[in-house]
Amino acid sequence: RLYQDVLDAVDENEGNQYVDYNQIQEMWYLEACIMESLRMYPITPLERSTVKPYKISTGTSEFIVPKGMLVQVPISFMKDPKYFKNPNTFDPENFSPENKSIRGPYPFIGFGHGPRNCIGMRFALLNLKIAMFRLVLNYKIIPCSKTVDELIMDPKSITGAPIGEIWVSVEQR
Repeated sequence: RLYQDVLDAVDENEGNQYVDYNQIQEMWYLEACIMESLRMYPITPLERSTVKPYKISTGTSEFIVPKGMLVQVPISFMKDPKYFKNPNTFDPENFSPENKSIRGPYPFIGFGHGPRNCIGMRFALLNLKIAMFRLVLNYKIIPCSKTVDELIMDPKSITGAPIGEIWVSVEQR
């Protein structure tokens, strides 16, 4: 589907494969593929330092997070079926305009949220969209003999990198 969207964008541009900024921004499915990749395989955990003491109460116990403590926000809710149906399946439709409006913005923290979200988010997304557009337009990414069926995250990795390596083959279209 992404390849067809890319071809449609080239057709709308009178066959010119150098689409402009506005065309790239209108390609919601391209962005959805990127966001879904970040949801399934986040690049980095979200960490914040507390600016004041904060009390957490579970009903049976409580804990006061002291000022200055580094807190890591768990990203497991990005795979919660409450927010994403079939959370372990790659499905860019999770980021369709309809699904985003139903779910709201906060179950996805690929770039953080609020005043301390990623300052380079828009620039990073634009670069990723351009790279993906050119890659999908000109190349076909296919499994090879070393490609694994399932990526298993390395528990020792801070970034959630998979165990082993990721192998694919690339063919020119």
